[in-house]
Amino acid sequence: MRAGSEKASTRPVSIKAMKAVETDDFKLKIDLSKSSCYVGEPVSVTVTWYMASDVQSPAFSLPFMKDMDWFYLVDPQVNTNSGKKYYRVPLGGDEVVAEAGQGALNGQVFTTLTFQKVLIPKKSGEYAIEPGTVSFQALVGYRRQQSPFGDELFSKFFNNDNFGFGKQGVYKQRVVPSNALKLIIRDLPVNGRPSDFSGLVGEYQIEAKADPTSVNVGDPITLTVGISGPEYLDPVELPPLSGQSDFANDFKIPPERATGEISGNKKVFTQTIRPMRAGITQIPPVQLSYFDTRSQSYKIVETQAIPLTVSPTRIITAMDAEGNTRPASQGSDVETWSGGIAHNYEDETVLDQQIHDPLAWLVSPRGMMIIAVPPFCYLLILSGYFFYRRKTSDPLATRSKKAASRLSKSLKSAKQAETPQYANVLILEALKTYLGDMLRIPSGALTFIDVNGFLLEKGADTETLNELKNLFSECEAARYGNSINGESTDQMIQKLIRVANKMEKICK
Repeated sequence: MRAGSEKASTRPVSIKAMKAVETDDFKLKIDLSKSSCYVGEPVSVTVTWYMASDVQSPAFSLPFMKDMDWFYLVDPQVNTNSGKKYYRVPLGGDEVVAEAGQGALNGQVFTTLTFQKVLIPKKSGEYAIEPGTVSFQALVGYRRQQSPFGDELFSKFFNNDNFGFGKQGVYKQRVVPSNALKLIIRDLPVNGRPSDFSGLVGEYQIEAKADPTSVNVGDPITLTVGISGPEYLDPVELPPLSGQSDFANDFKIPPERATGEISGNKKVFTQTIRPMRAGITQIPPVQLSYFDTRSQSYKIVETQAIPLTVSPTRIITAMDAEGNTRPASQGSDVETWSGGIAHNYEDETVLDQQIHDPLAWLVSPRGMMIIAVPPFCYLLILSGYFFYRRKTSDPLATRSKKAASRLSKSLKSAKQAETPQYANVLILEALKTYLGDMLRIPSGALTFIDVNGFLLEKGADTETLNELKNLFSECEAARYGNSINGESTDQMIQKLIRVANKMEKICK
């Protein structure tokens, strides 16, 4: 940092970076469900952490999770209601659910923490899975605590191992690496690949149902398709029905396709279709192509055909709209009454004369209220508006009026300070805030030099300025120099009050 021609700098901080090493008490192991796979074939990655002593604050780092160009990442479902113990542990910038248990490694029994990730390769090649790491605080021993009573008798009691009191764990930072692995990812064969192949790898089944199955031409039909197969169905999509000729010839299919929802061991899609002509007898099978890793060949599965009844739609003509026959009567005919038009009033005597005279409102309580309320509300709103404008037009004046009360509250906090040094720090902040309020200037970093000119303009005498300067110096010595002048907190507060009383007279 530079201040004029002077330069100040911090001391250098040394950082020692140590290579992560495996120990006898802690090991991290990564396993793959298979060492080679095809593009699009899910591969499970199991991470197991072996622990022989207590730990705190674990955090995992797996480099392969950042290679989004190579893989889709999927989190397998975890049944946390199975009765086993589960923990949420940090993994990269996220969290993962890990299962606690026990396991043996090289003839030694460890406490284990295990979680899984699923990799779905996007491209072929030989991928090197770099070692992951887990950083944590490891328990390396205990130290005895001193008795809270500070005497020898209770110290012996607290350090008695028979009672287990007085022990406090000592933890040190550790970082343990995992093993490195290789995954060979192969391209899918070109020979025999169906034209509608979407990249699904594994073994799949498909089923469908429709509702309703008895419709007119153009009526909507909801087709529900369920696809099941491998454990991880996230990348599965509904095959485009418009690409299947039997559907395209007989049904109108919207271009939008549902994303699908995973329910149990299947992914369910819904699609609306509309028959384009009468006489269609079935909804054709929905086909799904995939690459079977067992037979290493492409296969196609399809749903069962769904019986369908499509009736012709009746077309409304102009004849239907105008009609050429007399419509059927919907009620009784109106009969003529011999007495002419029926009426309810006999003569003019039933009429009630109503006179609306504004002068009559003045003698009516209700009328007076109706007249008086709007002007009263208007005056009330107008008064509030002028009061608000007056208050907000000069916010610094409001600060000046409240300066004394704010100073009084700040000095109460200074009286309750734990040490005289801290009390002087609070007194300094109270002084700067008070002067900023009175002089209507920012108070964040005020010094005596900042306020000296303002006070001279207002006619402050030399004695008052010297008292203020000494007060600033004594408080700043405690704030920045960790020293106090030997005066008590009450004496310093009385000094500030005397200066404040003089400020009140000067700033009027």
